Amino acid sequence: MIDIAENIELSKTITAELFVHRTTDGRYIISIPKIHWSAQINAEEEYDTHFKHIQSSLNFQLFDGDTDNAVHLILKTVEQLRLPDGQRVIKLAENNR
Repeated sequence: MIDIAENIELSKTITAELFVHRTTDGRYIISIPKIHWSAQINAEEEYDTHFKHIQSSLNFQLFDGDTDNAVHLILKTVEQLRLPDGQRVIKLAENNR
């Protein structure tokens, strides 16, 4: 089980803690309590699938900010997760960083 918490700047006016929890079955539970938001993604899915899912979820939550930037920050944080052997849990597409 791998967990991280990191402060991210969601917009010019919102800095919040982002929490990421990786479950034993390869799912990620991502949450930002400050904006009352959370989402679940699957490790096997493609970057574009993650991006669209998280962006749709933020839009549904009526997030008032740049959702493109927020999603990139969220996925970059998820990418920082490492397995015990040092390998990345998820690899993002090179052209989307």
